[in-house]
Amino acid sequence: MGPPPDPAYCAESNAHEILGTTGGLMTLAVIIMGMRFVVRAAMLKSLGPDDYVMLAATLMAVATFACFVGETHHGVGKHIQCITQVDYAAFAKWQWSHSLVVMWGVILVKISIALFLMRMVPPGKRWKSFLWAVIAFLVAFMLACSGTLIWQCVPIDAAWNLSKKATAKCFSNNTFSAIGLTNSSINCTTDFLLAALPIPIIVRLQVNRRTKVTLVLILSLGYLACAAGIVKAVKQARFFDEADP
Repeated sequence: MGPPPDPAYCAESNAHEILGTTGGLMTLAVIIMGMRFVVRAAMLKSLGPDDYVMLAATLMAVATFACFVGETHHGVGKHIQCITQVDYAAFAKWQWSHSLVVMWGVILVKISIALFLMRMVPPGKRWKSFLWAVIAFLVAFMLACSGTLIWQCVPIDAAWNLSKKATAKCFSNNTFSAIGLTNSSINCTTDFLLAALPIPIIVRLQVNRRTKVTLVLILSLGYLACAAGIVKAVKQARFFDEADP
């Protein structure tokens, strides 16, 4: 067993930066969601299923930030060599919840976008059937991901209870990494689809050109999510190979 880590080394932490970034983004999401509800409910009086699903996604963003707060109390942002077994077990429990709520939030955003696009499609068009198929796939994908994350270990609490980990049946790091990369690939594909899909729908709308261009630009922001997903997949592939991730 090597010497204990240097106290100055263990005092280093990115926790404040992590909480500052995630907290700022969460606050921005809550503000935008609040403005959306005010405009849709009070001014346009046209709240729809897409608004309520996006509200649920925003609540997942708040829950994700709460998980970050809990995780930073137990080692996130510190060097892995400085995290005690007690803190690691507490972190793993927070991380188990974190992986679920962030996945639910991401998929709920996609479902909300698909429901929003339905508002713009005239009744009886093939686009509606296609969008319903996309939503059905996303729901099935969410259930599959939930099952994978919940039962990553059997018994379930072996995911964070180190005393049970040795005798439990859990996914290996390689298996978990492969599942994560598969999920990231599916997420990137659906991000790209939902970013590209509005273009032919909006082009056929009976609105002026300025409105069409504005809608296309706003909905094309989905390409940023696709790019972020690709970066995440690359980082994820290297995660288990790093000594101090």
